[in-house]
Amino acid sequence: APSLEMQLSDAGLFLSAPEVQRLQNYLAEVDAPLLTLILDRNFGPTRQAMVQQVWDAIAGGQPTVTLRTIINQFNSAVHDKVRFGAKTADQLDREMIMAFHPRGPEDTVSAEEFMGVFRGISVGYTPDVDGDFEMMLTNCYG
Repeated sequence: APSLEMQLSDAGLFLSAPEVQRLQNYLAEVDAPLLTLILDRNFGPTRQAMVQQVWDAIAGGQPTVTLRTIINQFNSAVHDKVRFGAKTADQLDREMIMAFHPRGPEDTVSAEEFMGVFRGISVGYTPDVDGDFEMMLTNCYG
């Protein structure tokens, strides 16, 4: 199973080592598998299949693609957060790049890494309603 630090990073939460340690200590006292349970509940087989379809379209059968390729395919202007004024397209683009941190534009991303990032993104969508998540993927990746 991925480490807590990796799960947090995949979810776009970039914490320092001491912050991760404090969180691990807290979760050990409360319920250690809590974060994994939340991530797994929101990223079931239907969402995994949706993300796999996006990956297949972007990668075109290649085992890896550059982060630049992924970002160039991402159309933030049609994301609900941009359409409804919660964020600008530039802000959302930066968040997407940060979700793949510490990779640079020419660094490669595998299908597994791509899936991990969207596992984290999935947390922001209602677990039992895949339609909103699917609409985001369809709008942003065509």
